Amino acid sequence: MMKLRGYAVWALCVALLPACRTSADHIVVTGRVDDIPVVVAAPALSAPALNLDAGFELTPEQIAAQPPVRPATASRVRVAQVRVSLGERVTAGQVLVRLDDAALRAALGQARAERRLAGALVDLVDQRLATASTTATTLTSTRRTIVTQLAKVPQTRALLSSNLASLRAALASIPVIPETATKRAALRKAIATLTAALRKLEAGVVQARAGLARIDQGLAGLATARSALSGAHRIAEAQVQVAASSIEVGRQQRRLTVLRAPESGVVTSVAAPGTVLAPGAPVVRLRGDQPRTITVWISPRQAAQVCPGVLAMVSADWTQEGLGARVTAIGDRADYPPTRQPTRDVHLTRAVPLTLRGADWLPPGVPLDLWVPTSPTPCPAHPGSS
Repeated sequence: MMKLRGYAVWALCVALLPACRTSADHIVVTGRVDDIPVVVAAPALSAPALNLDAGFELTPEQIAAQPPVRPATASRVRVAQVRVSLGERVTAGQVLVRLDDAALRAALGQARAERRLAGALVDLVDQRLATASTTATTLTSTRRTIVTQLAKVPQTRALLSSNLASLRAALASIPVIPETATKRAALRKAIATLTAALRKLEAGVVQARAGLARIDQGLAGLATARSALSGAHRIAEAQVQVAASSIEVGRQQRRLTVLRAPESGVVTSVAAPGTVLAPGAPVVRLRGDQPRTITVWISPRQAAQVCPGVLAMVSADWTQEGLGARVTAIGDRADYPPTRQPTRDVHLTRAVPLTLRGADWLPPGVPLDLWVPTSPTPCPAHPGSS
């Protein structure tokens, strides 16, 4: 529809060309189709430093001897596979190039090994915590039994002492005569048995109290060990999270090695397989299927008469088809036009850039003639109106 309308305007102006050039409601200018390619640049990938100890449990001394970890820096990338050729038309989302991801795959494998190791450490700490808890329960039960037995010692000691005193009194009350020899022997044996029992009781008290002290020390040590194990458990869980995040970063990095077309268009340049590129360097250039941008330069007086959004007529000596182009931007300052820019009335004087959007098949870089409608009153929509 726009082409037909533009063609009608162009046909009318060709028939009345002198009037179009001198009409008060048009200006005739010369412009150039801008070549603004769509650039698919090399991504900034981090350079992974391989850890040869990944997946192995290290001693504290080995960990302390390791060099400090340096932050990853952007590295160069190598083109591994090119899926398009020059002049080929591609669609948005189509795979253009695959970059070498061998180092990223190795780093991803390292992160997975570190996550497995951290998960195994979590399980190991859990087992040791369970063992410490069981041991603490056993020691606590044993301590409770010892304390209960020690609480009975005074009563047992008093009973033994009382019985021993009674036996000794009874022995002292029996006359020493042949007829009482058997009875006195029995009393002396009973006294010896009670005396031995009393000594055994005192020795048991000493041993029980020493054991109770060792149990208290063991419980205190277990409490310290369980506290340390709880800290180690938190560290191991944090290491699992770090390794999981490293895996996700690695996956994201690998996705960046597949370069896709951001929009549909024609391939104008592409890096060859094996090319090594710095981050941000162009890998593929496309000429998008968007309407072409046309730039013209006009005097400040003319800029004050042109309103944004008006439809201009475009023609060229290499085509007989009239085209429509709409004014999309008017510069806010006058400057010298570039020497490559064709001009009709503007040469070595300051001019204002005028940008138009036209048909998508216009070849970039070609010069064009444009008939731009003007307004009899200043347009309030751009700086040239003031």
